[in-house]
Amino acid sequence: MLNVDYQLVPSYKHRNNITERSIQTFKNHLKSCIVGVNPNFPLCKWDCLIHQANITINLLRNAQINTKLSAYSYIFGEFNFLATPLAPPGTKIVAHVSPEKRASWELNGEVGWYVGPSMHHYRCIKCYFLKTREERHCDMVDFFYMMCYFQGCD
Repeated sequence: MLNVDYQLVPSYKHRNNITERSIQTFKNHLKSCIVGVNPNFPLCKWDCLIHQANITINLLRNAQINTKLSAYSYIFGEFNFLATPLAPPGTKIVAHVSPEKRASWELNGEVGWYVGPSMHHYRCIKCYFLKTREERHCDMVDFFYMMCYFQGCD
């Protein structure tokens, strides 16, 4: 048996438990990512957005041991925004289809959704295509950002 020190937290006192607070913070962050997606984004694919939500929340918070670094930098090293571009999750995109993969009179692009960065491909993003129901790593895309107007704001 392991000799581990632990401390119990009273029931329903989530603010006292550091782990519970972290889970609540991540849930709120993920919900804000889901609320910000394009209205036509297929919500059944919300789980594809978790990877970027995890990256962005760890870029925003400080590491516990070295508070001068972000949690992401402390664990994985410096995040290179030039090599791994980020965009708002659930953004509508049109991805270029290379001439080798399409017929001569077929459209040059395919409509899809940005779901996160492609961490192991240089300057690529991960896209979901509803037509084929697959995720692909794309290097040439056009983003179609949605302007949000909230009721009650001036």
